[in-house]
Amino acid sequence: LDSFSAFRDLEAHSHFVMAVLEHRLVHLDLKGAPPTIQYLQELLPLLKSCGCTGLLIEYEDTFPFGEDLSLLVNKSAYYRESDIRSLLQLCSELDFAVVPLVQCFGHLEYALKHEKYFHLRECAQYPNNICPMLQEAVDLVLSMIDEVVALHQACLGSKSHLLRHFHIGADEVYFLRRCPNCRASGQTEHQLFLSHVTRVANHIVTKHSLQPILWDDMLRQVDPELIRASKLSSLAQPMVWHYASQFQLKSEYFNKLASVFPPDQVWFAGSFRGSVAANCQITPLYHHSENTQAWLGVMRDYQQASANCKQLAGFVLTGWQRYDHMACLCELLPVSVPVLLTCLVTVREFGFTVDIHTKLSRQMGFPDLLPWNPFVQNLPPTNELSFPGWRVYVCVYKLQALRNEFFTFLNSDWVQGWMSARHTSRLLSSPAVVEKISSQVDRYRHELSAGEAAFKAACDSVLLPAGSEEWLDQQIRPLRRKCEKMIANANQIVSLHACVS
Repeated sequence: LDSFSAFRDLEAHSHFVMAVLEHRLVHLDLKGAPPTIQYLQELLPLLKSCGCTGLLIEYEDTFPFGEDLSLLVNKSAYYRESDIRSLLQLCSELDFAVVPLVQCFGHLEYALKHEKYFHLRECAQYPNNICPMLQEAVDLVLSMIDEVVALHQACLGSKSHLLRHFHIGADEVYFLRRCPNCRASGQTEHQLFLSHVTRVANHIVTKHSLQPILWDDMLRQVDPELIRASKLSSLAQPMVWHYASQFQLKSEYFNKLASVFPPDQVWFAGSFRGSVAANCQITPLYHHSENTQAWLGVMRDYQQASANCKQLAGFVLTGWQRYDHMACLCELLPVSVPVLLTCLVTVREFGFTVDIHTKLSRQMGFPDLLPWNPFVQNLPPTNELSFPGWRVYVCVYKLQALRNEFFTFLNSDWVQGWMSARHTSRLLSSPAVVEKISSQVDRYRHELSAGEAAFKAACDSVLLPAGSEEWLDQQIRPLRRKCEKMIANANQIVSLHACVS
């Protein structure tokens, strides 16, 4: 941590940024490969030193819901109440704002996948979102919110000023007005959406005295007059998210937002991981840095165009662990820490420079610059690094390089020429060539096994065990089984001396 002290000195030059952004939050997406509390205790002080002022925490099925909601808890990877207390105690010590997030409409697969809640789905065949016309569905969401709020308020105690906001999600509600109840209501899709999120937001304001936040994407096509008529703009604050490296949201949309919501109550969100591809395992600095830098320009222009807007609500660096509950794991948190730190300093300094890139790379222990495009510069680090979880970072880089090498080998003329699917199904090929192929495959098998062992050791005390197991099941073990099958096929071909009965 001390090695990052040089960046604290730059805080004196950040008055413009601090005046513009009330909050600079980091999103903790805990719905896959959740980190241990011990790891977060190492990481969070470092985030603060790089400019982070709080956390947007999305627990999903890792939250220790009580008996009535216990079906929602992932028993193989969840936090106990004592873990949440330890996390929030650390937030209190760091003076971090805490913004819990509970999805209130879509992305409720972790609840609606259970037979007990099948009848609450908008579409019987899809577990994505609830039917907003069913009181039982609304009660389920409000109960989840109430439990999360209650534990956070109890844990923060006298530091209640750190808990001022609550995020209700509400993004990507793909199925609206599909069920008979919704169609019979006479409401349009936009009206159904606004009615439900306004109801949830009102509950949070009246029962918990917290400020609701929601993702903005479902509002992008809604008529401003309809939003105003719903009263949502007087209850909730929108968080505009956009994760592409090339900015695509138009200025007209921001003008629309400013006409409905007070400009100083609009949040903005980029990303530091989990937005390149569903199965991306290496975090590219170029993508997230360009996205962050684009957002800095947009936020500056938005504030300047908004009369009497002294500051914006805040900017969030989101870090998605899955695209949704059913998807595979994206980049693991330790793998994306270097990009996260770089983006945090970029936001704090309101710009990205060669000097920032060089200093951060040196402080994190990289012999050269942190790779701008790791898909091109995919060379695993050969030395020890100096940020929390660096061993996981190194293992993943090495294993991804090994995966790429193995796939190249499988598509090589050598394998396709003498051990194609036709060769192995007929057990007919050249034994001399097959022996050489088998020897190479055996090398890959041993390297994959050694890499798996190193990865598991690196993840100890960094990720809950279920997370590292899932990553290995997804990325490494299928390749090892492929090797074992190829070796078995090769042995059969050789033992038959290329003869079949």
